[in-house]
Amino acid sequence: MATKIFSKDSHGIAFMPVMDNLENSITTQLLDMEWRETVLENNYKKIFLILDDNVMIRWIRQVCRQYSMSSHKNIGLHHNDFIDFLLYNKITCNKITDHQKDYYEQAKNFSKNVILFKLTNKLGYMINHFLYDNGIPNKFNNLLQLDNENKNSLILKKFLDEDINKPYLDKIKHYLNNDIDFVEGAKFYAR
Repeated sequence: MATKIFSKDSHGIAFMPVMDNLENSITTQLLDMEWRETVLENNYKKIFLILDDNVMIRWIRQVCRQYSMSSHKNIGLHHNDFIDFLLYNKITCNKITDHQKDYYEQAKNFSKNVILFKLTNKLGYMINHFLYDNGIPNKFNNLLQLDNENKNSLILKKFLDEDINKPYLDKIKHYLNNDIDFVEGAKFYAR
């Protein structure tokens, strides 16, 4: 499967989306700046990605997003439709969730200079400075916001916090372990 990116070919820079709803805001701004949407197939001077350093929150967002897009019908694994979906997908939901490390590894195949940004409240300004440092005027600011809370994320957190469900939480942490180690050891863009 081809990986979607947004590129400014005249500068040899590409943005590879890793996160979900936040990137709609970023890609909209990039497209307004005459970047183009394409697939990762060429070499670039630089590719930048945004990583969420709370891997568990990112995983919860992915599961909630996939559930909202699914047509899952409760099959009796749990009285709550969302938890039923989670159990049906064997808790880790590994067929519908992915690791940030995989995006990084893929980006390294197309650039020797992969820039990692950490999701913080200063992300917009960090992107702004990075692009300006690379000769690209822009209007990024700290209005970029990510919604981590919705009804299903709260249900999932409560479900995983219950002592009886500790084996499920351990299974998820095991599934996410490589990504957690990757993000903890990553060197993020700093100005």
